[in-house]
Amino acid sequence: MNELLEIPYDQNLKFASFDITNMCSNLPTNELIKTVDIICDKQGISEELKHEIMKISQIIIKQNYFQFQNTLYTQEEGLVMGVPASSIFSDIYIKHIENTMFDILLKYHIVGYFRYVDDILIVYNKATTNTYDVFNIFNNILPTMKFTREEKEKNQLPRYYHIEGKIQPLLRYTQETNNNR
Repeated sequence: MNELLEIPYDQNLKFASFDITNMCSNLPTNELIKTVDIICDKQGISEELKHEIMKISQIIIKQNYFQFQNTLYTQEEGLVMGVPASSIFSDIYIKHIENTMFDILLKYHIVGYFRYVDDILIVYNKATTNTYDVFNIFNNILPTMKFTREEKEKNQLPRYYHIEGKIQPLLRYTQETNNNR
């Protein structure tokens, strides 16, 4: 929250929020495996350990089961919502994608970018930024994932950002993986 408050005031600053629709169930699992591989390479993980991580990741992703009304189902695409591994893998994938988005944020003069799970808040100057362009680019970056858009006109934060202390800057938030639900 402090990073948001540190943005210098300008009367042209506005908020827009993008929400990833059904993030877990629309996550491209084939791209997720590639992302885990890339991250292992970037971290300098030994080939033996990388092989184990990849094998475990593939097993977890393939065991994509859920129960509804006492019937077990397999989810063919994406990840099952509510499973601790789904939130971890979703965060890994989104953080990887965010690394490619920095140039877009600079190009469109985004003043602030904050993400909490699947909700993104951007702060922009209405005189220099067209949020519809940014919104369309975000939707094209992730072909299986789509964003919804909400913009505030009266200097209000979008409704879900009124939760005290929940806005965290990019790459600084670590979500709990099990909340006993």
